[in-house]
Amino acid sequence: MISICMAVFNVEDYISSALNSILNQTYQDFEVVIVDDHSTDNTPLIIYNQFCKKDKRFKLYCNITDTNLKYVDAHNKSYALASGDYLIRFDGDDIMYPNHLETIVSFMDTNLHVDACCTFVDRKLDDKLNGLSDYYSSSKRLKGWENREDLSIDLKQTEEFNRCPAYIYKDNSLAWFNQSSCIRKSWFDKYKPKFTLIKNGDFVFWWRVLGLGATLYKIPAFTLIYREHFDSICHSDLFKTYGPDYEWQIDIAENKAKAFAKYYPDMKLGKYTAGDMVALFKNTVNYFRKEMNLHNGK
Repeated sequence: MISICMAVFNVEDYISSALNSILNQTYQDFEVVIVDDHSTDNTPLIIYNQFCKKDKRFKLYCNITDTNLKYVDAHNKSYALASGDYLIRFDGDDIMYPNHLETIVSFMDTNLHVDACCTFVDRKLDDKLNGLSDYYSSSKRLKGWENREDLSIDLKQTEEFNRCPAYIYKDNSLAWFNQSSCIRKSWFDKYKPKFTLIKNGDFVFWWRVLGLGATLYKIPAFTLIYREHFDSICHSDLFKTYGPDYEWQIDIAENKAKAFAKYYPDMKLGKYTAGDMVALFKNTVNYFRKEMNLHNGK
């Protein structure tokens, strides 16, 4: 069995199509662990009435911790409550193609050395739900993280990523699609990585996974539709207001240093070695710690 892990917040316009796309999967041995994070719309009612009451595989939990923790705590709870062999991330406003789960399970079952994988995603720019057929027919290919043209769907780049994920990044992009990601539960239970930030939280999480020595693999198949709209958390001004990003910069630099140190320590990036990159990121950590102290008047 696999676990589809979801943290949701105010997605009443999208959640039905998202969960119906799970029901339409060719692979059916799953549980869906959904943690609602203080939604103020009808999201939890839709989930419970339309899915949980009709199918015991759908399990709804409500996050009752401090609302200041927001989405981060709900993500961690969805992973902690899961019991499947694979933990598959899915957002309440995205859509799975029918072969999404089967593609991931088939790959992970036959590649036991891989700890986590993701697939390519299609991108749909839309503020409102216009019907599932519209998304299948008119979605655009996402070529980079947050629309950056970093060739992350280029096969050569994908091969390089699969050889050494720490090598392939550009403008702080890991060229990795968190929306379609999967982690082997045995690895997750051993290392217990956690989401710690809302802004750039996915990015920090996967650098943390790399820093722990995980083997990542990017499957060159489009199996999911990533839906962009103004109500989504990553595009909401509410979740972009952080003030100085010193703590984030320190966190990400520390995890990058660990990733470069553990992944192919003899790796070379042109004239630079992995050791050079570790030193660079450690210097970055020290720099931002000084900046944070100055900002706090220390």
